[in-house]
Amino acid sequence: MSKYKGAKVQGVEFYHLLYQSPGFTSELGRVILASSKLESALFTFLKRKGVQIDHKKSALGHLIKLLKTKKLTDEKLILNLDAVKKQRNYLIHNIHALLSDMIPETILDRNDLIDSDVHTYQQRATQLIQNLNGLRAIFEKLNDS
Repeated sequence: MSKYKGAKVQGVEFYHLLYQSPGFTSELGRVILASSKLESALFTFLKRKGVQIDHKKSALGHLIKLLKTKKLTDEKLILNLDAVKKQRNYLIHNIHALLSDMIPETILDRNDLIDSDVHTYQQRATQLIQNLNGLRAIFEKLNDS
């Protein structure tokens, strides 16, 4: 039986529900781990293509920028990488700001939330993990060929 009752909840109160949710926080941790693994696959791909990279600058955004500037993959793959980077950054860096009305509502909903929307946020994190892992698998396959 779910502890959520369909009660309306707003702003920071919803943030606290997310913070207290083992399911959501677990998925958020998995987003970070999946992102890290994608970064490693991109780093390996770029190194195999002869691109010199300072490991301290191997964050996802920088690696995607190198792929773009060096034209080492097709545009569709770059667009997908950019999309997951945007989603990842938003999920990791902007939830509190979103729910505190500091930034506009874009990727995630802020208005008309109910307590069970914690599951919706968790599902969005799960989908992002799948997307990150799918892109990682593509680059791991490219690294093996």
